[in-house]
Amino acid sequence: MDRDLLNHLPVVLAVARRKNFAAAASELGMGPSAVSHAVRLVEERLGVPLFARTTRSVALTEAGAALVASAAPALQDISDRVERIRAVKGRRNFRRRRDCQHR
Repeated sequence: MDRDLLNHLPVVLAVARRKNFAAAASELGMGPSAVSHAVRLVEERLGVPLFARTTRSVALTEAGAALVASAAPALQDISDRVERIRAVKGRRNFRRRRDCQHR
């Protein structure tokens, strides 16, 4: 797996969700040029454009729509699982601290 590609997928998803590079940048706490660079890197690595850009709009291409359709649920699943692991870890740490206090 190409790590650059994987690292930049959330940026692509934000642009797809917001349909705007500046709005995606604001959501992600990045500059618009960094968002544009990340999207361009993904497009170069895949060898296809993911967005049709005009001066006033951004729309997913067929390839972009296919990527978003598969990547968005996969990344959401990973995020959900990480949160569940953190929640379990937090409960275990709480129990350990509580158990230590009672001894």
